[in-house]
Amino acid sequence: MHKLETDIPLPEKHLNNNKYDFHLLKESGHSIGYPVEDALDIQRIRIALSRYANRHNFEYTTRIEDNFTTKGNERKLRVWRL
Repeated sequence: MHKLETDIPLPEKHLNNNKYDFHLLKESGHSIGYPVEDALDIQRIRIALSRYANRHNFEYTTRIEDNFTTKGNERKLRVWRL
């Protein structure tokens, strides 16, 4: 048998699924660069961004940045809020 309890407070909502931190793009012009290794990483970020933007009603654009340095090729997908 279960006992009814009334004195337990409701827990606060925490932001879950913040793998990419799109919530940090608060104003137009803000950007974040995500390191990517291959086309699959790019696709995953763009799909997650599209879903987040549809839910939160904001526009964005993305570009791929290739930085060739002496340490190797660092590739990023940069996301801007419009």
